[in-house]
Amino acid sequence: MTGITEPTMSFALLVGYVTLLYIRPMEWPTLGPLYNFHLGSLGLMDLVTVAVCGACVVKRATEGGRLMRSATDYFMLGLFVAALMSHVAHTFLWMFRFTFERFGKVVLLYFLIVNIVDTRRKVKAFVVLLVVLTAFMAVHGTLQVHRGVGFGNQPPMNTPEGIRIKAFGIFDDPNDLGLTLVVAMPLLMMWVTARRGIVFRLLSVVLIALTGYALYWTNSRGSLVALAVTAFAYFYKRFGKVTSVVLGTLLLLAIFAFGPSRIHSLGSDPSGSGRRDVWSQGLQMLKMQPQNLLFGVGWGRFGEYTDGGKTAHNSFLLAVSEMGLVGLFFYLAVFY
Repeated sequence: MTGITEPTMSFALLVGYVTLLYIRPMEWPTLGPLYNFHLGSLGLMDLVTVAVCGACVVKRATEGGRLMRSATDYFMLGLFVAALMSHVAHTFLWMFRFTFERFGKVVLLYFLIVNIVDTRRKVKAFVVLLVVLTAFMAVHGTLQVHRGVGFGNQPPMNTPEGIRIKAFGIFDDPNDLGLTLVVAMPLLMMWVTARRGIVFRLLSVVLIALTGYALYWTNSRGSLVALAVTAFAYFYKRFGKVTSVVLGTLLLLAIFAFGPSRIHSLGSDPSGSGRRDVWSQGLQMLKMQPQNLLFGVGWGRFGEYTDGGKTAHNSFLLAVSEMGLVGLFFYLAVFY
């Protein structure tokens, strides 16, 4: 090709794909032609997905090499198979198709990233992209707090505890948005302490403040706990044991002293005991049928077996309840 090489094109398309995944302009009523855009039966995300998959295939064919290049690749594929088998074991073919489509998108994104983002330079660029997109979502949430609506005129979630910011699509939940904001925090912390120009470090401090402010307004207890754990791990790696304990303790005190309303009820409100009841129900699912111990009740079906359709808010329990010991093995193996 002239002008743009195949590897560069595949990375550019992946950047576009991830940007759409975060921002989701096709769900903004204010964007006119882009809103609910379709070409035949394909939406905007579908078209970009086809394009980036095609570019990835061309890249792999041009450069050679294997698609599966690490143990994690095999474990990720095994997790996908376990999710599908969780429905095969119950001959629930409709959910098999649903899982293939929904979970398949996650697996596809994983393989696109590990096959396209394959150089140090691309990794750095991809990390910057994630931070920029996270900052965008933080601005979106801040607008919801102070203007009543964010981009695309999306309002926040109104709850008895007050407003909780959210975003579009897979981030249309304050807890999911909060965990996404947490992901950028250790990267920004690293940039603050890196030996770089003063302007770059000051910009990182501003982004930490912006992201932290948005995280506050998600009013997500799990996200704040994740922030504390992430920060402690970073402090330990960067400054050592003693300093990390001091800084981690100060951060925890600050979260409990100045955190949002729901953080003060952590461990003492009725949802705490209710969540333990749901965890108990999740473990009981493994005993309902003989095949449940190996393959679970079926990926995505946890709420069908709990009071009020509740979820566990515990990814490990969800994995073993929905996909059995086979699914839990691959889930843990991916992290390992």
